[in-house]
Amino acid sequence: MGWLAGLAGGPLGLLAGPLLKLGKWALVILLVALALLGLERYVRNRGRLEAKLDGLEGTIKTIETRKRIEQRVKQMPEDEVEEWLLPPDQRRKR
Repeated sequence: MGWLAGLAGGPLGLLAGPLLKLGKWALVILLVALALLGLERYVRNRGRLEAKLDGLEGTIKTIETRKRIEQRVKQMPEDEVEEWLLPPDQRRKR
């Protein structure tokens, strides 16, 4: 029966066959182990998603900052824009 379960379920099936012979406690242990593996995978994937979300939030803030700068530059006179683009130490003092 173990080899038949192995054919049906792959590696987990190979484990399930002999465990079924040991009784219901072995099956309970197998199910708990599978649940813990699923929980571990969930936690790992959640961490990855949170990292991606943090990256997206940074990108959004960068885009918002760029748009604010563009709006500010559009409202400036041209000579002031040229001065504003210079490094701070090269700008003339007001």
